[in-house]
Amino acid sequence: MRSTRQRFTIAHEFGHFLLPHHTQMNYQCSNKDINQGEQGATPEAEREWEANRFAAELMLPKLQFVKRLGKVAAPCLSHVQRLSTAFDMSVEATARRYLNLAGFPCCLVFSKGGIITKPPAKSPDFAYWLCATPKQKVPSISTAAIKGNGLDDFNEIASDEWLDTTSHKLPNHIQEQTLYQDDGYAITMLWIEGQGLDETEECSTGLQW
Repeated sequence: MRSTRQRFTIAHEFGHFLLPHHTQMNYQCSNKDINQGEQGATPEAEREWEANRFAAELMLPKLQFVKRLGKVAAPCLSHVQRLSTAFDMSVEATARRYLNLAGFPCCLVFSKGGIITKPPAKSPDFAYWLCATPKQKVPSISTAAIKGNGLDDFNEIASDEWLDTTSHKLPNHIQEQTLYQDDGYAITMLWIEGQGLDETEECSTGLQW
């Protein structure tokens, strides 16, 4: 595997070794475990998620990450590319960290050949549900559906192409930007432009379990 992937995987295993409630377990982590991007439904999946959080904190420390990001007016996957290089980490791990620290209401969709490969990742203040699940095709009019190269510009798309219309009143449009990677892989960032803090807090409160 690539060195950036190796470094994150080693940090993940350090998490199992150092977190007190992990040390009595025997682990043989699979690719699925390392890709555990959200809190799991089982104790095992939960521990894998915790190990990934540990790895992110260790390899992409908050203070240094925010300092290197600097003050930016709007989200952009170019920030992720720059930080990925600076910290010698994979684009995906850096993008997930970016969601939590950049302060924008964003969501990431991971795909290969126009097919979603894993559950989307959302920033804490992204208050909407996505109608996008693994093994499902991305919207046909999305930039994620084409074979591109490098980083695309932002594209305005009807929000109901990506967002679940039954969960909450949707904005008319959503901004999307796709980073095309090797072998047909792509990361698409969805951004609710102009969503204020009060509106975000209200939406989040309404969607709590």
